[in-house]
Amino acid sequence: MDNQKIMDKISIDSNFNYLGFEKPALSTFDIEYFTIKEGDIVIGYQDE
Repeated sequence: MDNQKIMDKISIDSNFNYLGFEKPALSTFDIEYFTIKEGDIVIGYQDE
């Protein structure tokens, strides 16, 4: 984790997922808006 960028928490939508609800994914909008790169650590949470 030395060179990895830790992102702020990002609200996710569990309807946007990768092969089922147990694997939520980020939209391309989130990736571009927050300038997320491969290897970045992202903490996602679902806001009811």
